[in-house]
Amino acid sequence: MKASLESRPGPRRSFFLFGMRGVGKSTWAKQALSSRDFAGLKAIGELKNVRRRVLVFLGDRPHCTEDGVDVLPVRHFIAEVEAGRT
Repeated sequence: MKASLESRPGPRRSFFLFGMRGVGKSTWAKQALSSRDFAGLKAIGELKNVRRRVLVFLGDRPHCTEDGVDVLPVRHFIAEVEAGRT
């Protein structure tokens, strides 16, 4: 698994993982997301081995974007990991 950590001043922190199963995950330590937060996952969307893109955040409601990025609150993501779905 490859990982990179982006660390900038301020409350925002992101972490991006690309797993063996072809799942790209981006995590944001904030509740409100902007289009900028999806840039890394959008960039890998056309790669042939990427089967799923997931953005994990501190919000409350899961949803899926128009271009297929699953947006999951932390607790939903943890439940998926525990169930072996990611």
